[in-house]
Amino acid sequence: MFFDKVTTNQMTAYLQKFGWPKFRITEDTPGVSKIFTGWTDQKEVFQLAITVNRQQSIVMFVVPDIAHAKREEKSPKELADILMALGFANFATVLGRFAYDLRDGELRYECAHPVHANKLTYEQFEFILNSTVATVQYWGPRLRNICGGDRTGEEIVKSFLEHIEHFRG
Repeated sequence: MFFDKVTTNQMTAYLQKFGWPKFRITEDTPGVSKIFTGWTDQKEVFQLAITVNRQQSIVMFVVPDIAHAKREEKSPKELADILMALGFANFATVLGRFAYDLRDGELRYECAHPVHANKLTYEQFEFILNSTVATVQYWGPRLRNICGGDRTGEEIVKSFLEHIEHFRG
C-alpha cells in the first residue's frame, strides 16, 4: 500500500528540511490527513494545505483563498473576464491548476501528485513546493486584480499575447 511509503510524518520532515518548521496537522476523515502551513511574500500571506490521501493515493498541494469573486456580486461580463484570466493562467502553468468555486467565489491553486505504489522523494516534494510558490506568487496578484475589477479580459488577453511574443523574438 502506498501509505507505507508516503506518510504525514514524511511530509512534515520534508517541510522542515525545506525550511518551513511551522505547520499544523489534522485528520479530518479516515485515510486523509492535512498539513496546514504557508508563506509570506512581501505583504501577502499565503496559506498552504498539503493533503495526504491514502484512499486515493495522492498528495495534494492546495493554496486556498487567492481571490474571491462571488457570482451574485459580479456581472456576466466580469465573470467571463475572470474565467478567461483563469484559462490563461492555467494555460501558462506547467504544474497544477487554478480553480474557481461557483458556490462561494473562491479562486484557489491545486496540484495533485499521484503516489500509488511509489514514493515521493524530497527532490520531488521540493520541486512541487517551489513550483506552487512561484506559480501562486506570479498569478495571485493578477487574479486578484481581475477579481477586483482592476483589469478587464481584453487587458488580460493583450498582456498574455505580448508575453508570448517576448519569448518568440
